[in-house]
Amino acid sequence: MHFIGDVHQPLHASDNNDRGGNNAVVTFMGHQTNLHVVWDTGIIELALKSDERSNALRLAQNITDAERALWSSDDPVSWANESYQISVRIIYGGLQHQGTLPDSYEAQALPIVNQQLERAGVRLAKLLNEVLK
Repeated sequence: MHFIGDVHQPLHASDNNDRGGNNAVVTFMGHQTNLHVVWDTGIIELALKSDERSNALRLAQNITDAERALWSSDDPVSWANESYQISVRIIYGGLQHQGTLPDSYEAQALPIVNQQLERAGVRLAKLLNEVLK
């Protein structure tokens, strides 16, 4: 279960000569940290401040049948490649990833985090259903 969650965190599948964001010191929401922590927990903690259960249900309800089918057909190597592409194109390629992250960073990153959580949930559910048949 841990591996499935981790492979969907884009910086676990990438390295921009910064140890997956661990060496990229940033200021996020007024706190000095590193880029890896921002993507590992920072964005999620801000998004889930209110009610974890309600947020999980909302994410699950947002998944379309087409997405569920598409994401269920993938294999772990493609999951890692998908995360790698997100880190290259978006985290390192589009979003600011050094210094003080703008106040808009969470709003820009949250849709990506949510989609990765949805993908991980679908894939974990498929694996658990197969194992527990």
